[in-house]
Amino acid sequence: RQLAALAMRLQLPVRPLRPAGPSPAPARVSTNGAPAPTRALHASRLLLAALALVALVMGTLDGVWWLALPVGVLLGAGRRGQRQAVLTAAAVGLLGWLLPLLWLSLSYPIWRAGGVLAGILGVGILGPAAAVLLTALVGALLCGAGSWMGAALRRYALG
Repeated sequence: RQLAALAMRLQLPVRPLRPAGPSPAPARVSTNGAPAPTRALHASRLLLAALALVALVMGTLDGVWWLALPVGVLLGAGRRGQRQAVLTAAAVGLLGWLLPLLWLSLSYPIWRAGGVLAGILGVGILGPAAAVLLTALVGALLCGAGSWMGAALRRYALG
């Protein structure tokens, strides 16, 4: 009672006492103040990345190497966080170009061509694996750049 009277004199806001019992769980909030993502949102993001990876692998096997850019744009436009979108798209691009190369290595002699390319590039110490990894890195950069563009378009479209 005395605290309430003092608060009224000092014109401080008085909060009512909480009822007895367990307090409700606080709402999950991310660092930027937005609601934290739920499991369903994580699952939908994972499904989107998996579908993008399958589309990119199939397109790369068909010779549609430039498909990494539109896939990256779709990944960037479909995700909210730009950093996560670019990293996800870069991982999808890396795997989307690396998996078809490894698949083709089972039936074609790409390792010899990779060795020649590694010698031309001056990374002969690492051998043909360096050429294959550099090729996969190009896919990661292409898909990541597309994702960056997709995130920028999403921000521009939403204002």
